[in-house]
Amino acid sequence: MASSTKVKSNRYVGVYYYPLEDKDKTYLITYKDERGKKVWLTMGKHSAGVRENTCSITRTEIVHKIKHGEVPNIIRNKRIKKECITFDMIAQNYLSYKEKKITKGSYKDTKSKYNNHIKPYLGDKLAEEITVEDIDQITEDKEDILAPKTINMLVELIGTIYNFAIEQKKFKGDNPVKKSS
Repeated sequence: MASSTKVKSNRYVGVYYYPLEDKDKTYLITYKDERGKKVWLTMGKHSAGVRENTCSITRTEIVHKIKHGEVPNIIRNKRIKKECITFDMIAQNYLSYKEKKITKGSYKDTKSKYNNHIKPYLGDKLAEEITVEDIDQITEDKEDILAPKTINMLVELIGTIYNFAIEQKKFKGDNPVKKSS
């Protein structure tokens, strides 16, 4: 059983460990990913041959590759396991489902609203990283060109896409529209 407190390495930046009850240690490293988000990565146990200096070397390689626009192998392997899902992926899934369920005119209207007003803002973003601020940005930018009712329809469409993805188990996370005012 690990201690609940991380201990910072005295010799290496970004290297931490959890002291275990059996006098072993579990090593971790921390760094910021390409989006500036802090990441904790468990490296392994001392008894398995993991040492502070090897953790530091691994961390340095990861940070160097991120700064130069590469995706380090250790991160690439984790991404293969946990596929990055963009908003466009879940939206296209929703649209293909709706194409079979609603009239052609209604489908074309929904697809048009998505492609013209939502996709440019959210299409390339990871679905889990979309925030209330992103949705508010759309409503602010569209205030001058769209009617308030149409803007509300856009926000509702975003929420519906999230709800569909959650129901279909294509996305595990919260619907940011529910937090929006």
